[in-house]
Amino acid sequence: MTKSGSASTPHDHIDRLRREAERIISGRPADAGREIPPSDILDLIHELEVHQIELRIQNEELLRSRDDLSALHQTYRELYENAPCGFLTLDGDAVITRINSAASLALSKDERPVLNVSIYPYLDSSCHDTLHHAMLSAGGTGLRQVLELMVAGSGRWLRLDLESVKSEEGAARGFRAGLVDITREKEDARAQQTYRHRLRALARELEESEDRQRREIADDLHDGVGQALAVAKLNLSCLGKSLASPDEQERLAAAVTLSLTWYG
Repeated sequence: MTKSGSASTPHDHIDRLRREAERIISGRPADAGREIPPSDILDLIHELEVHQIELRIQNEELLRSRDDLSALHQTYRELYENAPCGFLTLDGDAVITRINSAASLALSKDERPVLNVSIYPYLDSSCHDTLHHAMLSAGGTGLRQVLELMVAGSGRWLRLDLESVKSEEGAARGFRAGLVDITREKEDARAQQTYRHRLRALARELEESEDRQRREIADDLHDGVGQALAVAKLNLSCLGKSLASPDEQERLAAAVTLSLTWYG
């Protein structure tokens, strides 16, 4: 027998069942004049002992199964709580019913779980409609929704993988979600976009600078050739006056006029 207040053992449980069975049997009317042979009594005792051992073995197996399930549950709980990615569960009103440390840290910069509160206060107001429509779509279609949300007052961005949790009847009774901080990705994307814009601006400036240089070179060449032609015309005019023949002077003047027309 166990002491009062101590935990009961499988043997105590079997003893209680035996006493209960004896109580039930004692309340039945006995068969008048019936005698049970000693051999039958011994067989009955043997069967009862075998049955008792079977029950004890079954009970031990059940206890081992319970311990295995408890250990497995604890293992999965630790994996869930200590996962590097954030995980949380929402009900139909976006209230957080379960969350691990990574998700709490992503939402509030605090590893303590934020339970039984709406997720909306932790998100920037510009993202509320995005989450609401994603929940409606996930609940209505059963398809996983991927969206990007900004944490309120922090400038940090999260990628949310949302899927509905169905009841046995097929109705949506909540949502499971995974959270990943994508702030660095967003910053890198903005930096790349700024870099591309700067490259395009530099290319435009370089093209404009080359156009200006070409125009300046063309103007310089035009002015230099014009001056050289003017000097040549003056010199040829002086040379033409020194020629004695009027025909030679006329041919020289025609040649000079043609050359000036061609170059200028």
